[in-house]
Amino acid sequence: MKNYNNIEIEKPKIIFLSGVTLVLGLLLLVGMPVPVAAQTTVSCANTVAIPNPESASLITDCETLLGLKDTLRGSRSLNWSTSRLISQWTGVTVSSSHVTALNLGWARLTGKIPPALGNLSKLTHLNLSSNYLRGSIPTQLGNLSKLTHLDLSSNHLRGSIPTQLGNLSNLQRLFLQRNQLGGSIPTQLGNLSKLTHLDLSSNYLRGSIPTQLGNLSRLEELDLTGQTGSIPPELGNLSNLKSLRLGGIYDYRNGRSVIVGLTGTIPPELGNLSRLEELDLDNNRL
Repeated sequence: MKNYNNIEIEKPKIIFLSGVTLVLGLLLLVGMPVPVAAQTTVSCANTVAIPNPESASLITDCETLLGLKDTLRGSRSLNWSTSRLISQWTGVTVSSSHVTALNLGWARLTGKIPPALGNLSKLTHLNLSSNYLRGSIPTQLGNLSKLTHLDLSSNHLRGSIPTQLGNLSNLQRLFLQRNQLGGSIPTQLGNLSKLTHLDLSSNYLRGSIPTQLGNLSRLEELDLTGQTGSIPPELGNLSNLKSLRLGGIYDYRNGRSVIVGLTGTIPPELGNLSRLEELDLDNNRL
């Protein structure tokens, strides 16, 4: 007869699960999505980033940038943190206790343009060109009333051009070329009375060129290469225009090359452009 008195028998372990853990486990079992916790807001007050605790406006801008950092950078890194002076952050310019410029061209960003950028009320320059940004252009960029330069060119942006960009009354330069933007050119861009440079070329914009662009009396360079429709006579009102590019492009579909460009006639009003130095109407069906 065997003696079991000295044999230790392992007792079954009882695991107590919290209510939250149990709910998450059940969600996983039934294949339902698990809710993601909201991102914690990072405070810039009393940190190395803002040495002057009385700079309330700069603290707000600092926290805005940290809140949108991950959305903008994607898989790339940015040295924005509370352990570094905000004036030393990559691409950030600070003036009069506000962030006034973001220059992140060629920064290899792979994320999206965050709507929260529209909260940087004193921003005058926004350059996100030549990155790998995807998604659409947020309508909130139309809130940047101080903006003079906006460059989102050479990315992978889709969707339409927001009509709200027509609210940027101080804008002087607008570059959206070499993206995948579609739809038509918003007539509201004709409200940008201070605009000197406008480039919307190499997108998938279709429809006619808005006659309202003829209101841009300060415009010096206009590039609408690849646009369809006809040439509005109102472009002849652009008395300061030096360069006008309205050439067509070749679109390769199903192994065939198709010209995408303008049709109709060349308006005689273009002869009024006395300061014009460059005119490109190549590859159209005029």
